[in-house]
Amino acid sequence: MQTPDTHNEDHAIVHAYLASRQFNRVVRRGLNQKRRGFRTRTSSCSFYGGVVSMMLLLIGTVLVTLSVISLMDRFSHLVNTADFTVTAITFQTVCLGPMISISFATSMAMFWHRALFLRVAMALAMITPAFAVFTIVGGIVLDWIPMRELKMFATIFLSQFLFSAVAALAVQFFSRWTLTSKRAANAPPLGPIGLSAFFELTVFFAIGFAAMVALDEDDVVYGIAFFGAWGLLSTPAVIGVLIASLRGSRRFTMGWIAAFVFCFLCATMINGYIAIEMFSWNGLQQNVGVVLLVSIYGTAMMLAVLYLSIRVLKHFNWQCVNRRQFKPM
Repeated sequence: MQTPDTHNEDHAIVHAYLASRQFNRVVRRGLNQKRRGFRTRTSSCSFYGGVVSMMLLLIGTVLVTLSVISLMDRFSHLVNTADFTVTAITFQTVCLGPMISISFATSMAMFWHRALFLRVAMALAMITPAFAVFTIVGGIVLDWIPMRELKMFATIFLSQFLFSAVAALAVQFFSRWTLTSKRAANAPPLGPIGLSAFFELTVFFAIGFAAMVALDEDDVVYGIAFFGAWGLLSTPAVIGVLIASLRGSRRFTMGWIAAFVFCFLCATMINGYIAIEMFSWNGLQQNVGVVLLVSIYGTAMMLAVLYLSIRVLKHFNWQCVNRRQFKPM
């Protein structure tokens, strides 16, 4: 049996070891190894979680839009479609949610740091299921023609992709910012954006435009022009809020201010088009104040969708990072 003195000496030795630097180094090393393993496992969860969540958010937006359209069809006799304000608010309620959601998904994919064809695949993975729901449910509930919707989807995606890609690649090429999901500690550094990405973009657009022309649609050029203008205005808004909100502890208020400006321009473009269709160009000039006032409603809708989308990416630890200084966490 141990004597009291021996027992006390053992306790003293154990206590001294627990308080030593050597023990602290062993504990820290073990914790760091566990953290690295956990981060390696969660990096893929971050990527797939963000992509799948954005896909589900798009599907939810589409279902809400279809519900609104169905209600409007049911109560159309109560709506005065000759009034510009009513028409503009109705159109914005129906269209701006899905349109800015598509812009966010496309811009998110184009602002990603991987190869261009992977960005296209990522955008298609997020948008295609929502379009399928839109076409199937719309065909069942609202008697839409699937082929017509397919042509519309092709026009929207080609235009949105092209102008979102141009804007995103330009930001990545001339600045240090890019988008990434949570990365493992042993992940390779993020490389710069080369001119090859722009050549890939040119080839993709040439093939896509040839396919669109082969559809033999008279209004395909007008569709590309309209949605191209939408993509050119909405993409800077999305990239602005990505940089503003996904930079870790720092905040960039100007990003949200820029997003407000570009969203307001998008809404004004939509409402200006409606005014020209209803009243001609002279009517637009006479109702500029009303167009701008109604556009505030559309701007608020788009900013709300952007905020919700940002919260989704934050939940899955997506980051907007400085390629020159970024170290995987």
